[in-house]
Amino acid sequence: RASSSSSDTERADLLAKSDEVQAGHAALAGEIRTLEEKILAVAPQLPAPLREKIEMLLVQIPDDPNNTKLQLGQRLMNVLGVLAQAERFNGSATLVGETRPIGDQKLQVRTLYWGLGTAVYVDAQGQAAGVGRPGANGWVFENVAGFEGAAQQIVDIYEGNVDEIKFIAI
Repeated sequence: RASSSSSDTERADLLAKSDEVQAGHAALAGEIRTLEEKILAVAPQLPAPLREKIEMLLVQIPDDPNNTKLQLGQRLMNVLGVLAQAERFNGSATLVGETRPIGDQKLQVRTLYWGLGTAVYVDAQGQAAGVGRPGANGWVFENVAGFEGAAQQIVDIYEGNVDEIKFIAI
């Protein structure tokens, strides 16, 4: 009888701990889903070079969290991976070559992204330049007449092609 009541007490304790773990699991799943939804909502506003880096993580975010084979740990790692890449991108300047529609033609430009907030682009001939900023449905780039020289200087400073670094107003 003593061992039976001891076993019953131990079983009750284990069931209580199991209930706590299940409640914690459900709470964590809800928090992870909230983060996934926020990431998916913000993703279209991220710069194209960053979206390319995190595309594999974004496609792994389940549409229906109740109908996925991914474990919570894997889902959390996807969220943390996206956030880490976004933080790294936001803390640096990134120069990329892109094709941008300018007027009635498409030109090869060099675009310098400053974190998640601003970009400057200039074509190879230094005849077309502009700025880009995040918009509701992605980045919005606008050609700025008379900005060609300043944009070229900004890119040259970034690439180390100048002897003197100076302030350039955007």
